[in-house]
Amino acid sequence: MQWNTEDPKLGPSKKSQEIRENTMDLPNWTRVQETQTSQTEGKRNIEAVSTTGTTYKKAVVIKRGPTAFKYGPIDLIFESACEDGDSLQNDATALTFNTTKSVTRILFNTQDNKENKYIEYIEPCPKVERAGELFRDRGFLANANSVSQEELVITVTNPCYQEKKFHNMTSNRLKDIKLLYRKLGDVLWKTAFTEFDGELDELDFAELYQYEKEDSYGHSSLKWSLSPTVAEGTYEIKVGTRCEELGGPTDVDRFDAPTPTGVIDLTRPEQYGKELPLRESVLIGEKISILFTEPLQCEKPFTFDLKVIIEGTDYEFDREELQVVCEGRRIGFQIDPSVGIDVETILGKTFSVELGRVGSKSVSNVYDVNGNGLDPLIGNIKFEKKFGEFNLDEASSRFLLTMNDDPCVDNTAENDVKSKVASILGLDSTDRIALNAVTCHNTTTATAEVVISPPTSSGGRILRRKSGQGELHSIGLFYQLRDTALEVEAGRRKLSFKGEDMYAPDWSFAVSRMKILPSASDMEMLKTHSNLIGEEENLLHLASLGGTGDKKNDVILHELSMGFKHEDEKMESLLAAERQHGDEKMEAMMSAMQKHEDKKKEEMHVKKHDANVESKEFCGDNEASWEDRNCRDMRAAAKVWQTHKSGKGSHRRTVRNAYFVESAE
Repeated sequence: MQWNTEDPKLGPSKKSQEIRENTMDLPNWTRVQETQTSQTEGKRNIEAVSTTGTTYKKAVVIKRGPTAFKYGPIDLIFESACEDGDSLQNDATALTFNTTKSVTRILFNTQDNKENKYIEYIEPCPKVERAGELFRDRGFLANANSVSQEELVITVTNPCYQEKKFHNMTSNRLKDIKLLYRKLGDVLWKTAFTEFDGELDELDFAELYQYEKEDSYGHSSLKWSLSPTVAEGTYEIKVGTRCEELGGPTDVDRFDAPTPTGVIDLTRPEQYGKELPLRESVLIGEKISILFTEPLQCEKPFTFDLKVIIEGTDYEFDREELQVVCEGRRIGFQIDPSVGIDVETILGKTFSVELGRVGSKSVSNVYDVNGNGLDPLIGNIKFEKKFGEFNLDEASSRFLLTMNDDPCVDNTAENDVKSKVASILGLDSTDRIALNAVTCHNTTTATAEVVISPPTSSGGRILRRKSGQGELHSIGLFYQLRDTALEVEAGRRKLSFKGEDMYAPDWSFAVSRMKILPSASDMEMLKTHSNLIGEEENLLHLASLGGTGDKKNDVILHELSMGFKHEDEKMESLLAAERQHGDEKMEAMMSAMQKHEDKKKEEMHVKKHDANVESKEFCGDNEASWEDRNCRDMRAAAKVWQTHKSGKGSHRRTVRNAYFVESAE
């Protein structure tokens, strides 16, 4: 704080003068200094040399202490150094002054209604801080599991609670303490509302209704009303104080607490569309996918239960026994035919699937990324499908072969591996075994993809093979290889190969990831219908979007796309029906016209016959007379007469007279 002072003319000659402060009411940490002059300790004298007839202008600055903003006034005393008894320079002359020339000025900038003077500094807008879960979690989440889905509790704390409550601060400059929010990415802030006396009002921690709710620790809580003004989404929120504007620095007129980010998501995930593939029959080991309206919690361990039951068998599989994948909006699974299952016994069987919370004691469920589970009123996702039937004798099997304790180097001889596999399976040759390049993972482990082709002659489409009949199909050979690997691992069997002396400790193996590859003709029967391919592709595209964008937008766009497609198909169907109806209508019309024409011709033929009869009455039977003009005219008249003979007598006479007049002419 600064005052401009003017030194009076205190002496007739060049004398040292002092500006002294009365420090009785000034706190120890307050400093007084004059600009462009040094400040001494203790007395804090400001020395100046005045010349008679000269006026000096000085600026005195008083700085605020670390905490207080209001102090008592300061006495500023002007006097000549000559009359200062403490002056070492002028002790001899100090007592010679009979009348003091000292001048005192009081420094202050405000006073109350009792005229008490103070030095008061502008106080910045009061601070407010986050508290409760908002402070601890540095964010917020409102979901379907929240205590209330219509409101969110916001708690703040008053750093100056020992001095006054928020509402008391409104007697000074404070105007309000409001909660503001905006969607992530937006620019403009909106004011939050709370319910008070049954009506929505702007949420304000400095209002009178909140005075009693601010506790002795300065904590204050209000309920932010979410419904119906706040839509679901990701938001930034901030609590800030706002004061009467003085045009100073930003923190003088307002203060904003740090801005946390949170999510409002009250929508539970739902299954979207049908299960993939859309066809009813699936291949054994084929991946089955369930799509959802929004991204899911897919961190391991998975939060959901999954159960598959094959009807008419003892096979039941839970999540740990299936190959399960969860990513984005999709949960997929497949039955591993290489572990504990006899493919021949399940061909053509129906199987049921249940996903969600399976069992009354389970606490699992399908959750979205914000912790919303499936709607308990709807329950788990359930559906059925069927394993397609195909000819095992025409199918191939593909699997991963892992070779352990084998000196592995790059470009390991494939023929050697194929010979070992053929030897274990008891095959005379390696013709049915195909092997991709062997991959070395270290000096003792290698992997390769193996394909076993079907027998060279299957003897027709045999869906169930009786034991002892011909060569084993490729799936049966895989099971034989798997069982051998398990026996070797358990130490119940040792391997030996023709021309070699190799035992289990020297060469062991494992098989996994078996896939059944039906023949081309079977695949043709099991493929998805062409009418469903487009919808499958759209659903797969939706699943691949993961968590990008607003969680509902992609679903809505897909719905619109499918809606437009269905509308186009519906319109095309209507147009086709309209064209067909138009063609049928035109054909009926043409048929009716033809019938009408035929009827007219028949009537004309009858009339012509009648006219001939009438003409004979005039011309006789002589054919020569028929060529006579008069006869022709009479025939015409007879035709008219025949047409109108049912009319009244006068009309008949008119027609006959007309004929005779014309004939006479």
